[in-house]
Amino acid sequence: MERVLYVVLLLPGTGMLLWLVCEPLAARFADRPALRVDRLGPVAYGAVLVAVTVAACAHAGWSATELGLRAPSIVGAGLALVAGLAGGVGAYAGELWFMSRVHRPATQAAPAVRAARSWLSVRYGFLVLSVLTAVLEEILWRGFLIRGLRTELWLGAALAVQAVLFGLNHAPFGRRHVIAKAFSGLAWGLLAVLFGAVWAAIVAHLTFQGLVARRMWRQEVARVTHDPATV
Repeated sequence: MERVLYVVLLLPGTGMLLWLVCEPLAARFADRPALRVDRLGPVAYGAVLVAVTVAACAHAGWSATELGLRAPSIVGAGLALVAGLAGGVGAYAGELWFMSRVHRPATQAAPAVRAARSWLSVRYGFLVLSVLTAVLEEILWRGFLIRGLRTELWLGAALAVQAVLFGLNHAPFGRRHVIAKAFSGLAWGLLAVLFGAVWAAIVAHLTFQGLVARRMWRQEVARVTHDPATV
């Protein structure tokens, strides 16, 4: 359970330190759209994720096997690609289905959702943040964490623990997303175990992010088109 404590303690701790830096900057430059708090949020999370992943890699001795980064064969890479695409589309469709059936009061969007939308207008910014998040989260959750948990727990418990923690990591997106992301984390964890590496899970996460970005772009275009204030 050492790696669970490592991730659980390091993520919020590093995040708090970064927020103490970002909040004064946001207040000082509040009149500059590029430095709004909602735009600083994803950048701060990305920085935390990079720091924690690097620390996790060092903790694992930079071992490709311990991090789930073992190079696949040509056939294995092809199978991982196909399975990853299916896993990403499946997780996206499942989340849409779940969200459509869970009642949500008509309130303002969750902070993390607003933060993500704020980057839609930044050229390549949204793409870079999406790719960075997908790759590093898979190395951290489905590589580093699952590998460590499997040394102390049976496979099902290890997958469940990392899935729950992955869901809780998305709490800023709202309670519904905690549940939805836990199921996605479970599915992508199964891919990592099945292929013995995180490559299929990375493809799945990237596919999921791409589909989400496509939906958000369409929603933003529709909002701008039908909002008289933007005309």
